[in-house]
Amino acid sequence: MALATHAMAFDVEKAKQSVPRIVLLIDSTHAETGSGFVVHAEDDYCIVATNYHVVQKRTDDTPLYVLRKVPDGVDSHKAEVILQDDQRD
Repeated sequence: MALATHAMAFDVEKAKQSVPRIVLLIDSTHAETGSGFVVHAEDDYCIVATNYHVVQKRTDDTPLYVLRKVPDGVDSHKAEVILQDDQRD
């Protein structure tokens, strides 16, 4: 059983590296964060899905970023909401 536990712990750590983080900067002291998953990616364009509650406080001038871990740190990309559904969080 210890082998299965070790394998599961390894899988979780490996998966965490591929989960994008969504960061919504509300003001200089407050940010909303959540996780997401990549729906589509090609070249410099990527669609990431997240829950509505992660971006619900967004306004047109609220900065939104998608972060992902890379071997030498964190990659940060400015993002925009292209579709949201408050009924299907």
